[in-house]
Amino acid sequence: MYGNLSPEWRREYYALYQRSSAATTVALAPFVLYNIYYRNKTANYSKQFITITCMICLFMSMTFHSSVLNGIIFDIRYVIMFFGMVFGGMTTGLILLVEFLSYRILIGGKGLFSAMIILVITFNLSVLLSILYRRRPKYRKLITFLAGLSFSVIPICVLIVIEPKYVVEHLTFNFLALPIQNSLGIWLLISLFNKAVSDKQLFQKYLQNEKIETIAHVAASLAHEVRNPLTAVMGFLKLIRNEAISKEKTNYYIDICVEEMKRTEVILSEYLSIAKPSTPIYEQMDLVPQTP
Repeated sequence: MYGNLSPEWRREYYALYQRSSAATTVALAPFVLYNIYYRNKTANYSKQFITITCMICLFMSMTFHSSVLNGIIFDIRYVIMFFGMVFGGMTTGLILLVEFLSYRILIGGKGLFSAMIILVITFNLSVLLSILYRRRPKYRKLITFLAGLSFSVIPICVLIVIEPKYVVEHLTFNFLALPIQNSLGIWLLISLFNKAVSDKQLFQKYLQNEKIETIAHVAASLAHEVRNPLTAVMGFLKLIRNEAISKEKTNYYIDICVEEMKRTEVILSEYLSIAKPSTPIYEQMDLVPQTP
């Protein structure tokens, strides 16, 4: 593939590959962190988790950015902001906007003005696409494709107007690295995160069904255990109403009813202990007298 290229072009292609790989790795950080943090949790993700994760990823992407000219930097900030709005809502998007503005002004450089113009366009587009993404589930793949395409084309178009010389001198970077970082990054992040969330939802549904089935079995068993002594009590109470039986038999029947009621109380206490186990009590014990 690189046999006919000069050493300079080979180095540039290799640098592009490294930058794109690093950007894609950072883009997948929310998916990785989600699987680590929520692996053993029954709950699904929260908006706070999305906000914190996106803030970390945005900082990392802007810190380890791609650049072929000092001051003009590229990263996956638009991917992270769109992802944050889709899964975290508008509040997350505004927090990421403030973070980006603060950090980008701190970084400064020649491309600051271009970055602000690109941000104005992409942020408003992200708001629109994120709303459509949540309201139109059938078109989510199309919306994700349009987001990746837009985040790749808009920066190049703005730079062609503001920095045409830079675009011409670095055509390879601008027309290869940017589409790879944004289109591939947003597609992988949205697809993998949706898959992880849907798997977690299926797991939650399975646990809920299993819990309901267990409760049904316990309720059926409890009804069966309680019905037997109640049936006995009911039968002996009917016999007691018969005036023909002696007093001794009446007392005998009453004793049986009391025993059956005590049995019912024991059964209910056992089931209550299963539903709400008592707090264990710990105490010190001298083991020496226990030895033979």
